[in-house]
Amino acid sequence: MSRVKLLNFICILALFFSSTAYADTYIPVDSLLYDDFRFLEAEGIITTSMLSTLPISRLEGARLTTEALNNASIGNSSRIDRVVSRLEKEFVRELDIAKPAYLKPADTAHLQYAYSDRESFFAKKNRDGLSVRRGNNTFLDLTSRFDSRYVGLAVKPELSIYDDATQLTLKKAYLLANLGREEFMVGKESAWWGPGRNGSILLSTNAEPLTTLKIS
Repeated sequence: MSRVKLLNFICILALFFSSTAYADTYIPVDSLLYDDFRFLEAEGIITTSMLSTLPISRLEGARLTTEALNNASIGNSSRIDRVVSRLEKEFVRELDIAKPAYLKPADTAHLQYAYSDRESFFAKKNRDGLSVRRGNNTFLDLTSRFDSRYVGLAVKPELSIYDDATQLTLKKAYLLANLGREEFMVGKESAWWGPGRNGSILLSTNAEPLTTLKIS
């Protein structure tokens, strides 16, 4: 390879890595953080959100938080101040210029109990296909995530204990990787597509996520 070609190759490689975006895991579609973003959107504090397609990444959440911090002015209502402060604390790592790699073994954990005298049915929306059976039902889930500059990872196992059975299911598991400005995601993660509280392109409001490959 000539020196000119080698120099061109190095320049292209440097340009590629200089434009590489950061990888970060998603904010789950059932997160209360979206209520905060919608409230700030309604108040005119943020104007560039795209909340009709969920989930958004934590980096996008940090960007919206930065917009809110820039647009929030003295004299805002105390509720606006509380919401912006809460978001600033939530995305403190993503707002850090250095954006260090971060592992959170227990990001969220939930323990639920339900008793039913009915046959199996879906208890609520956005529970990844969870069904309640006749009798006692106990559910325990744990979400873990890892975020770094180029790779993000999230897993959510759930233990379901019924009167007649015990099940361990991997409700969510996905790997994110950034290559240049392209983001690749493979795995299972709930999504909302289209306008409306639960999106419009849906077969169910309580479906288990499909295993997909997404490029964006």
